[in-house]
Amino acid sequence: MNWKPGRGCWHTVNTPTELIEQRLAAAGPASRTALELLALCAPVPLADLDETAPLEVLASLEAAGLITVVQDGRRTRVSLAHPLYGEVLRAKVPALRSRSVLLRQTQRTLARGRRRADDALRMAVWQLTATGRADAALLREGAATALRAYDYCQALPLLTTDCRAPGDADADARCSGAWSHCCGVRCRDPEIAPPGATWPGGTLTCVFSESSLKLPWSPWG
Repeated sequence: MNWKPGRGCWHTVNTPTELIEQRLAAAGPASRTALELLALCAPVPLADLDETAPLEVLASLEAAGLITVVQDGRRTRVSLAHPLYGEVLRAKVPALRSRSVLLRQTQRTLARGRRRADDALRMAVWQLTATGRADAALLREGAATALRAYDYCQALPLLTTDCRAPGDADADARCSGAWSHCCGVRCRDPEIAPPGATWPGGTLTCVFSESSLKLPWSPWG
């Protein structure tokens, strides 16, 4: 809340975050679980949201302009109406609650069978966010999905996490190949990673190709 001078007095002005919090709070506690799920995992199938709130609650959220419902063939997907709603909600979700929501949504997606082309990518990201680890098959498939979309920022964490998976005989080769393909970096040794990477052991010495200088973003922050 900010103070702003007025005619002969000072009055308070709510910040955008406070205004959003007020809108979300007005939706009532019955909608909180559904809103948190959307903040962490959107877009979400309507059938999954039905497990978190009655249909009349979801209808009231749509009427209030907090969520959007999109019909895609036989599927109905639900998202928050504005990205800022998600930012405000995520900031308020406790860590263990966030972990529970992400893992439960992963279970729902596995139980109904993967129907979207990016389901593996989404589940891998949910697992990584929740626990810092993910199923190796999901990581590989999710990374491949991201690479096909040229989404290197999304692919790199999945590839490097997959490379570090214990007991994988091809881990070193995938690490070296992943950085070469995504960043234009060729590592001299399978255990060598680009600067800033957190590989166990090895020294950080790499050879940069010209393509690494053309990336519009820095892969190491």
